[in-house]
Amino acid sequence: MKYTVITLSVGMMFFLVWFVFAAFVAWITDESLKASMLCNASLGFMLVIGWLPSLAVYIDLKNRML
Repeated sequence: MKYTVITLSVGMMFFLVWFVFAAFVAWITDESLKASMLCNASLGFMLVIGWLPSLAVYIDLKNRML
């Protein structure tokens, strides 16, 4: 059960960061949210930096649940 909670939490954090960054890009550039989520800048940001908050959530939950 603990690995299910960790997996869901990490996945939700990843998508939350992706959504927030895409919403920020959509707000600045006046594009649609869908276009902002699929643009190369958003995908590149998620590839380079976007996984770091998910990693922090994973480490925190793993330490708490042991």
